[in-house]
Amino acid sequence: MQFHTDGIIFKVVSITGPTHNYLGLSFAEKTEVVGVYVEPLMLNAEEPIRLEASDVQHWVMKGVEQANRELDANYKLKCVQFVASDTPPVEVYAQLARYIIERMHANLDAYNGESR
Repeated sequence: MQFHTDGIIFKVVSITGPTHNYLGLSFAEKTEVVGVYVEPLMLNAEEPIRLEASDVQHWVMKGVEQANRELDANYKLKCVQFVASDTPPVEVYAQLARYIIERMHANLDAYNGESR
């Protein structure tokens, strides 16, 4: 797994054999009230769409809620990015969201790099 951030979007890429998944998340400020914007990315227009935005959002929200509970935190999503042609099952996005938050929470300054 690889983790990267530009300071706004926190990203994780997971490639395990034939499966590949990308997730990018940005977070609202503590006092900011926002809706979640979901941005499906297409790397190649000829690739089939395998993941639906509403499904990815649902599972990402579950992962964020679980991480917040476990860490006694209050991370609030602002934007979700994913590649629409990535590999199912969509449930993997809950775990990827948790990995992003756990890594941010542990050491924000050392977010970039490889793990797991």
